[in-house]
Amino acid sequence: MSQKFSLYDDLTIAENLDFFSSVYGVPHKDRTEKMRWILSFSGLDGRQSQMTGSLPGGWKQHVAFGSAIMHEPSVLFLDEPTSGVDPLARRAFWSMINQLADRGAAVLVTTPYLEEAEQCNRLGLMVAGELVAEGNPGPNQGRPAGTCSGVRGRSAATRRGFPENRGRQMAHCALR
Repeated sequence: MSQKFSLYDDLTIAENLDFFSSVYGVPHKDRTEKMRWILSFSGLDGRQSQMTGSLPGGWKQHVAFGSAIMHEPSVLFLDEPTSGVDPLARRAFWSMINQLADRGAAVLVTTPYLEEAEQCNRLGLMVAGELVAEGNPGPNQGRPAGTCSGVRGRSAATRRGFPENRGRQMAHCALR
């Protein structure tokens, strides 16, 4: 699922889901059941006839997420899935991500929000396209801002020759 909304604004939610189910090769006989599951799972019940373009940003992300999981992938890549959504929608989105991981899917998420990255079981920090640290986010919780421990790798962006990137690290994390 890309960061930028990539579905068709001039189609309804149901039409977008149907289109992507065909793209992902979901058999015709399974599509109705899958669409019901997606609509329920992503909180879109009763909205299937609504034009996707009329939805607020957070709901558009729900449709995009539903389209991305229609075929129940075993590995899912999410590029800043909560970008541009309000805090309540962000929490709901992470609930859906965690449910997928609990069902056995491997989920790789990119996020600029470290509080989101802390929900993951592995964390990697990148600066200027290079992985500079990786590890378990657990030991870093509750630490004062600007400190880091329990993560192995090159720790400071300034030591890597990227002082302009200090504080702008992108967190990449994988669930399960």
